[in-house]
Amino acid sequence: MKSIFIKKELRSIKTRLRALKETIKTMENNRNKEKVKEIKNITFKEEIKEKTELIPNEEKETKSVQINKKEEIKITILKIIQEENLTGTEIKQKIVDHERICSKASFYRYIQELKKEGKIESLNINNQEFLYSKK
Repeated sequence: MKSIFIKKELRSIKTRLRALKETIKTMENNRNKEKVKEIKNITFKEEIKEKTELIPNEEKETKSVQINKKEEIKITILKIIQEENLTGTEIKQKIVDHERICSKASFYRYIQELKKEGKIESLNINNQEFLYSKK
């Protein structure tokens, strides 16, 4: 009788232990994701700074605004890719059609730039292109 009770208690403890391990793992993953986002934001800011330093003084004002807008749009695209599980077409609809952040041509140009920079990759499944960020 006591051995049955002990076995049940052991199973219960093992179940709680597994749940605690999963909770810890989830918390660590969330903490790592926050750190990755911070690093990416710092990297984008550094890229923008480097690009504006290369521009002659008289052109800096107008060029920096263009670069900042472009980089902001690319950051927005990256955030959507990281946070939502959407196809390339669905992301285009969100950015171009619904929010009207940029034109269709600019959107696809930004996607190509992000791919060349190694920040995103695409995966074709059933003739649908899924975009995901490299981590």
